[in-house]
Amino acid sequence: MEEVTLSVGYLNYASQFIRIIHDNPGSNLEMIEKIVSNTDIIIGKASSKIFLMSLDIGWVIIAEDNSISLNQNIRDDVVNDSIKLQRELLWIYIENKRPSWTKYLHKGVKTLSLRITKSDIKQVFQDLGLFVEPDNTTPEIIQWWARATIFSRSISNQKLLETGNEGEFLSLNFEKERTGINPIHTAYYSHSYGYDIKSQKDAIDSTPLYIEVKSSAQKYENAKFYLTRSEYETCKEKDSRYIFHLWDLSFEIKRMIIISGEQVLKRAPIDQEGGIWTNFSVDFSQFNWNDAYESK
Repeated sequence: MEEVTLSVGYLNYASQFIRIIHDNPGSNLEMIEKIVSNTDIIIGKASSKIFLMSLDIGWVIIAEDNSISLNQNIRDDVVNDSIKLQRELLWIYIENKRPSWTKYLHKGVKTLSLRITKSDIKQVFQDLGLFVEPDNTTPEIIQWWARATIFSRSISNQKLLETGNEGEFLSLNFEKERTGINPIHTAYYSHSYGYDIKSQKDAIDSTPLYIEVKSSAQKYENAKFYLTRSEYETCKEKDSRYIFHLWDLSFEIKRMIIISGEQVLKRAPIDQEGGIWTNFSVDFSQFNWNDAYESK
């Protein structure tokens, strides 16, 4: 179907369409079209476009017997409240279509409003009362944003996990090729070791080599990694046997540099006045990428 941009107008049409389906349970498309044609709510070609959009986004579902039902999140108690219904339709749109600005939902209203570039979407948030000032919030608005925040964070965490896993698998392959020995993927067993991979110095020397893998989907010029206190303490303990693999996964050809634990340790903060740091960040760009290893 032709892509339809979510807008205030389409949400108004869709909410009216949703009410018709809600008030006529078990109806099929032909029956709904007859009902629509006898009303002044949705006119002409808009009805078919709204139906296709509703189906694509997941607001409505067609069963095997061709009957049309509503998404289970569209409860009876919101159908007759236009604002509540349209907020729920917006939520389902975010959950199922995941527009590019979804990742900013957990950063708050101000950041999100700057990240949304389409005026139609901004107007939707404004008309639904989701871009209000802090002193004008309601329990319903707070609840909507709490759900959006949790969802946005889960997506961000999932992407970080996928990026981390990709880097670790690349490092496992790199070590296998370098030493001819299968390295141990310690992170698979537990994150409590303080490193991700246990390998060895080279094909002949079996001296243990402890590898912490840090990966980023951003170019190394903009990327950073975080070191936890546990990783820091393990790095200190293992000394020269502890190294880092930094992966830039931003291109089809992946790039990696190897840096010593010492290079990272000297960038660590210092505990003082009874305060103890728990993690710190380091920019990828602080290290030399001129001779990076490349892997497809």
